[in-house]
Amino acid sequence: MKKRRSADQIMGWLGEALKIKVWPKLFQNLRSSREPELIKVHGMEVACAWIGNTPAVAMKHYLQITDEDYDKALEAWRSLDRQAG
Repeated sequence: MKKRRSADQIMGWLGEALKIKVWPKLFQNLRSSREPELIKVHGMEVACAWIGNTPAVAMKHYLQITDEDYDKALEAWRSLDRQAG
C-alpha cells in the first residue's frame, strides 16, 4: 500500500528541489488565516464544512481577532466619545 503524503510534505520536497524556502506549515497557516474570514461572511457551519473541521476545532484553534476587528472597535469607541462630548 502506498503511503499518503501531506500537502506540506510535498511542498517541502518541491522547495528542496527548487532550492527555495517554503513557509513552515503552509497549509495550516493558510487555513488559519482564511477560516475566520469565511466564518464572518458565510457563517460557522458553512466555513467549517468547506475547511473540513468542526465548529469546536475552529473555535479552539482557528478563530482570531483581526486588524479589522480592532479598527471597528476603535471606531465605535470614538463614535461614543464624540456623542458624549
